[in-house]
Amino acid sequence: MSVKILIVDDSQDKIREISKALIEEANVSYDDITFARDLREAKEALTSNYFELMILDMALPLTADREPNHLAGLQLLEELEERDVYNTPSFIVGLSAYQAEITSAKGRFAKDLWSIITYDPSSNEWRHSLCQKVAHIRKALSSGRSEKKFDNDVLWLCALEDPELAAVMKLPFDWQPSSANHTVFYHHSGTYLNGDRTLKICATALPHMGPVASAAYTARLIGEFRPRFVIMSGVMAGVRERTNLGDVIIANPTWDWGSGKRVSSTSDLDGTRFLSAPYQENVDSALISICRHIRNDDDLLAKIRSSWAGDRPDSVLQLHEGPVASGASVISDSSFIDDLNRQHRKLLGLEMEAYAMMFACSHSSEPRPKCIVVKGVCDFADENKNDGFQKYAAYTSASVCAEIIKQL
Repeated sequence: MSVKILIVDDSQDKIREISKALIEEANVSYDDITFARDLREAKEALTSNYFELMILDMALPLTADREPNHLAGLQLLEELEERDVYNTPSFIVGLSAYQAEITSAKGRFAKDLWSIITYDPSSNEWRHSLCQKVAHIRKALSSGRSEKKFDNDVLWLCALEDPELAAVMKLPFDWQPSSANHTVFYHHSGTYLNGDRTLKICATALPHMGPVASAAYTARLIGEFRPRFVIMSGVMAGVRERTNLGDVIIANPTWDWGSGKRVSSTSDLDGTRFLSAPYQENVDSALISICRHIRNDDDLLAKIRSSWAGDRPDSVLQLHEGPVASGASVISDSSFIDDLNRQHRKLLGLEMEAYAMMFACSHSSEPRPKCIVVKGVCDFADENKNDGFQKYAAYTSASVCAEIIKQL
C-alpha cells in the first residue's frame, strides 16, 4: 500500500539519506515522495496535496534565499494547527541532528503524539525508527484507521436548479459537468486560483426542496466529496422593514421553527398552543469574519448590484447577518411571520433548508466541514408573495458566496 510522504529539509545530503532509507528499507516508491527545501515550499505542498507522513527538520529557511531559522519547523506546526488552509498530514516525524532542537521541540511533538528522532548519519537507529513509522502507517491505512482528509475545498449546494444553481453556473469558476455515477448524482466541478492555491469546488442542486432532502443529501455529499467548507446559496423570504428585496442574509443562527410541543389551551382560539423549543446552529467565527468584511465593503456590494442586467429593486444592496428560521413549509401568510418573531425578536428571514444542512454538517463524521448558508431575499412570505425577484436574489446570493470563497 502506497504512503504519500513529504520531506521538509534544506540539506541535500540529508534528503538523499532519508530517501534512500525510505526506498530501500521501507519499500516506498520514489514517486510517492515530495521534497520541500524551505518553509514556503512546504506550505505550498501542504495546500495542494495530501500526505500520510511529513518528515520535518526543525531548522529551515523561510525561503530559498534566506538562512535557516531554528524556529521554522515549530512555526509550521503551529500554522497547521491554527489555519484550515493546510492539509495536515496524518503523521509527523521530526528529524534533527541537533540535540538542542530536539529538546526544545519534544513537548510540541508529544502534544499530538508525534515522534521526533535524532538524525545521525553514522547510525542506523534513525533509519530503523523511520521505517517502523512507515510500517505503522501502512497498517493503519490497511485497517481503515488512518486519519481522514478533505478531498475538496468547497461543496456548493442549492435547493433549486433554477434560478439558484443557474446563478452559480454563471460565475467564473471554470465549471465542468461531471457525469453521475452509482454513488452521487449529477454535479459540476469548478476551480478558483487563490494566490498560489487552487481551490476545488463541487456544485449541485438538491433533488427536492425542504429539510428532509437537505439533511439527507448534504450528509451523503459530504461523505462523497469530503469538502473543507459547505456553502448554500439561493432565495429566501425576508422580514419586511428589516430587509429589502435582493438583500443577502447570512443565516446565523438558524433553527427549525417547527421544533417544540403543541399543547391544549382554553385561552387560544383554536384550543391549542405551540411551545417553541428549537435547537440552533451557528456559523464558524472565521467564516463570519469574512462575511463582515464583505458586508462593510460598500463598493463591492454596489458593483454586485449594478452588474445585474435584469430588473432589480430600487434599494441599495445590503448584506445582513442574523437569525433565520427554517421549516418544511412554503409560507405566504404575514400573521405567521408575527408568530415567528416570538421565537426570535430579531428575526431576519425564513426558508426551508438552512437548519437541516447545517445540522448535517455539524454532525458529520471527520473530517467535519465548516458550513454557511447565504440566501437572497426574494419576497416577504406574505399575501403579496411572488417570483418577480427570484432570479435577482439568487444572483446576489451566489455573488456574495463567490466573494466568500475568494477569501477562504
